[in-house]
Amino acid sequence: FDFQVEDRTDPAITCPGTQIRYADANCEALIENLTNLVQSSDNCTNFPAISQDIDSTIILSGHNDAMLITLTADDGNGQQSSCSVSVVLKDTTSPSIVCPVDSTIFVDGNCEAETPDFQGLATSNDNCTDPAMIVITQSPAPGTSFAGDDIVETITLTADDGNGNFAQCTLDITLQDTTSPAIGCPPSITLVVDGSCEVTIADYRSSVSTSDNCTDFADIIISQSPAAGFIIRGDGFVQTVTLTADDQKGNTEDCLF
Repeated sequence: FDFQVEDRTDPAITCPGTQIRYADANCEALIENLTNLVQSSDNCTNFPAISQDIDSTIILSGHNDAMLITLTADDGNGQQSSCSVSVVLKDTTSPSIVCPVDSTIFVDGNCEAETPDFQGLATSNDNCTDPAMIVITQSPAPGTSFAGDDIVETITLTADDGNGNFAQCTLDITLQDTTSPAIGCPPSITLVVDGSCEVTIADYRSSVSTSDNCTDFADIIISQSPAAGFIIRGDGFVQTVTLTADDQKGNTEDCLF
């Protein structure tokens, strides 16, 4: 009589763990053939044939898009075994961001200015996230108060695509004082001429009162025209004296007496 040997043992198959694929500039990735990642063995067949249930032209699109792929080992003797592997698309590309140009803001009467909101002025794009959905944040935050003249503050804008990717740009804002100092002149006075019908104008700079929003009183420069020592002649002659306060920030103010 004859014996017929039959293989009724399924092949063994082991799939790899979750496969990560990284999104390209279009937020896509092709699922390639994964059969070479499988480990398989069989009691009768040295190299079981491995196949996958989808072809290698399937494209994942969008951050965290995933597909479960089934891989099958066939020993050629009518026995098969399968396992599955998940392929997940991840976006690791940072968004782009362009800041507005540097700007100058003007301080107020307290030599202070609040940081404007530049978030809406930045432009940003991303491979996966719609520009309208990219979150722009600002540091220091809008409304932050700064003080001083010719002070330069750097503003950082950050774009967040919502997928764990960030990008930054910076711009500088310069604080500028355009407020003239205040100055008060002494009252008008009458001078008595000497024997030559002359009188010398004195130095009245210390007689003024002055203040400024940014410059300390002691640093305000007072000038006088005509200068001290100028000689005027004649009875009844009226000479106007101009005193000028200069805050050393490009702002001046006059008073006359």
